Amino acid sequence: MKKKISLLKLEKLIRDLKDFEDGEKKVEEVTLEEILDKWEELREEIREID
Repeated sequence: MKKKISLLKLEKLIRDLKDFEDGEKKVEEVTLEEILDKWEELREEIREID
């Protein structure tokens, strides 16, 4: 099964990850792996709700 995400959702996800503050330090960059991990978490949450 291919994973698909709209560009709008991807942009929001990246923005949310960048806005996340890690303790005192503001996160300026996120890796693709972090984005994909977060996307998987969101997909699992959506499945649980359904």
